[in-house]
Amino acid sequence: MKLYLEILLPNNFNNKCYFLIIMTYEYFATSVHCIDGRIQLALAEWAQREGNLPGTVKHLDSITRPGVNKIVSENTNIESIKMAVCISIDGHNSEAVLVSGHHDCAGNTDDAGEKVSDSVQKDQIRKAVEVISSWKTPNGKSLSDLKVIGLWVAPNSEGKWIANTV
Repeated sequence: MKLYLEILLPNNFNNKCYFLIIMTYEYFATSVHCIDGRIQLALAEWAQREGNLPGTVKHLDSITRPGVNKIVSENTNIESIKMAVCISIDGHNSEAVLVSGHHDCAGNTDDAGEKVSDSVQKDQIRKAVEVISSWKTPNGKSLSDLKVIGLWVAPNSEGKWIANTV
């Protein structure tokens, strides 16, 4: 977390000096998402415009795997993902974790190798939020104390990829 203080000097009115103090708060957030390039910009845009986060996301740490919402929701083979999330939190003081899935994911398939439905993926995202919220970093920080947010990314009617909360 960094806190910036800006002082604008001087505004002299009637021999008095007034100061305008503007404080902004910018920070890191962590995004656990698929490797699919179609969703990258949508996630960054969501993080930067979302008013429900503690401040302005200036830096978005990306942790990517194909079909990551399925991997995390099943809580298997996640050690490298967990380690990367913990590095982001402990090393960059990330204050929010976004976990997402997206429409038409080639990396999220069922046992027959078929892409899973959007509704299955949204359930996986909800479960992944629970799993990530249960983690603790090596420094002892509980992720349940952070904002862990599930996002669904899909194209809108104009074909632009948009992220929304699940």
